[in-house]
Amino acid sequence: MSVLILYNPYSGRNRAESYADQLRAAFAARGMESCVVSVSDSPDLSHSLAGSSAAVIIGGDGTVNRALEACIRAGVPIYHFPCGNQNLFARACGHTRDVAAAVSMIVGGKTKSLDVGVVAKVNQIDQARRFALMISFGPDASVIERLSSRPRTAKGHLAYLRPVLAEALEATLHPRPAPLRIWADGKKIADDAGWLVIGANTPYALGLDPCAQREASPPGDGLLDVAFFPLRFRFGILRWMARCGMKTAGQHPAMFHCRAKAVVVEGSGPWQLDGDAGGRLGEGERLRVECLDRPITYFDRT
Repeated sequence: MSVLILYNPYSGRNRAESYADQLRAAFAARGMESCVVSVSDSPDLSHSLAGSSAAVIIGGDGTVNRALEACIRAGVPIYHFPCGNQNLFARACGHTRDVAAAVSMIVGGKTKSLDVGVVAKVNQIDQARRFALMISFGPDASVIERLSSRPRTAKGHLAYLRPVLAEALEATLHPRPAPLRIWADGKKIADDAGWLVIGANTPYALGLDPCAQREASPPGDGLLDVAFFPLRFRFGILRWMARCGMKTAGQHPAMFHCRAKAVVVEGSGPWQLDGDAGGRLGEGERLRVECLDRPITYFDRT
């Protein structure tokens, strides 16, 4: 069994490389081969994954997202060694930052599947990107866009402070959010301003899980969870987030939830995927989101 250990050198307060060395030593003690690669040095992960039967990804959700397509193509299961801010993929899979537990789970060889989504502007399907967690439109996506557009002067959750304050100021000066038009499997489900979350899997930052507010969908069911929360004002997202945190959002009659194979969104403004900036829609542009028929596999203890 050969394992690729992929690490983000800037994750885990710069301890990711040390974790990679510890994992390599632990695999060697089990008589297993492993190869350590930095995401900074390996733009072609498909080449790095050749001959590997497992991938350990040391970093945050953004690092997992970078490796997602290559792992799907190679058919290699993932263990997410969490070293980011939210580590939602690890939370979904039950993975921890414990070297012995990670090696034991990988040696055990048991795997499960998670859905994977693909997203692109409708006129740029050849530039489609994969995501394992969620896509969202709204003030949260605007915060992530601000975070990605400038060098980080702080690490961890403190890095979000300036973008959140800037978004709060913008919400004060221009309180009305941009409207969205949303179709799920060809049926229009919304034509209003709001916060939209499209989840391949339910984990979301701060444990809010907006897509899990109503009937929980089984992992790997081949469908996207769509949650739409109407907003009259940008600051209204705080109320919805509070309701999600208290698990009461699904009881509100204004909240809309459905499952769909494909979703089309028309509007303007930023969107994010798996906690990274995805891009911007111009006025009238459309984004198409689909659930892939081929899921990603991950290591599981059961």
